[in-house]
Amino acid sequence: MEPDDLQEKGGRRRPLSLWLRGLTLYLGWSAARAVFVAILSVMNPDVRSMAEAGLGPVATIGPAVYGLLGLGAAVALTLRHPLAFPMTLTTLAFDASATLFELWRTTSDPAAVRAAYAANREARGLPLPDDRLDLMFSPEAITVMWVIGGVMVVVPTAILLWRKHELPEPPPIRPPSR
Repeated sequence: MEPDDLQEKGGRRRPLSLWLRGLTLYLGWSAARAVFVAILSVMNPDVRSMAEAGLGPVATIGPAVYGLLGLGAAVALTLRHPLAFPMTLTTLAFDASATLFELWRTTSDPAAVRAAYAANREARGLPLPDDRLDLMFSPEAITVMWVIGGVMVVVPTAILLWRKHELPEPPPIRPPSR
């Protein structure tokens, strides 16, 4: 344990800041959601639209991988493992690439994404007013999706970089011995 990691008395670690606790909760929640999407992929409109585009395996394997990464990062942050920072940064990079890919797909072919969303709602017997679909897939709504997606990518990464000093340093990388 680092000397600055210990309190004056009792040898206990200082608790994580509220920011890193929030990041840990975010990673845990998004990992659980990703596993849920991977398990119940038939009910997810994103998976349906990706399957129709020929990307079915990506739609189920991607969330499963992200779920494992997110869970690992949340545990590493909680335990203050030396690899917590690189593991969390990798998880956030994976999340950013998946978010940007989904947003790109929605922007490049909104009609296909809209049709997959409508088919998913109809298959589950849920109401589907056309005016709501028009609003959800309007250019303004797609712009809002990009803004929200950007915030969901930038804010967790900024928190991690800002509070990096609370985490132990990763071990140095040593060249292989010959």
